[in-house]
Amino acid sequence: MDKLYPGKYEAIEESMAAAIEDQMKKLFEEVKKTNIPDIGKEDRKILFVAIARGILQYLNDNQNLINITFKFQGPASNQPIEITANVNMNIDMDKRR
Repeated sequence: MDKLYPGKYEAIEESMAAAIEDQMKKLFEEVKKTNIPDIGKEDRKILFVAIARGILQYLNDNQNLINITFKFQGPASNQPIEITANVNMNIDMDKRR
């Protein structure tokens, strides 16, 4: 997977929405001890795609707020060194590349 892809209703394969759908199925079967019913399948798919798209759109719009900070002791100094870097989430809202 080269990019984070939320999925689309018509293209859910290998997406965050597909992962949500898979986990919903597993959790439902684990908790309810039965297969998830086909009733509501289309509505669940819309919901999963909407959730995935909302999460990744939010992360994409706010990438500048996500930082990673590394702290370490430099070999020639008693003072800790701190390096902060921005994160590129590599999100593609439209399609996987």
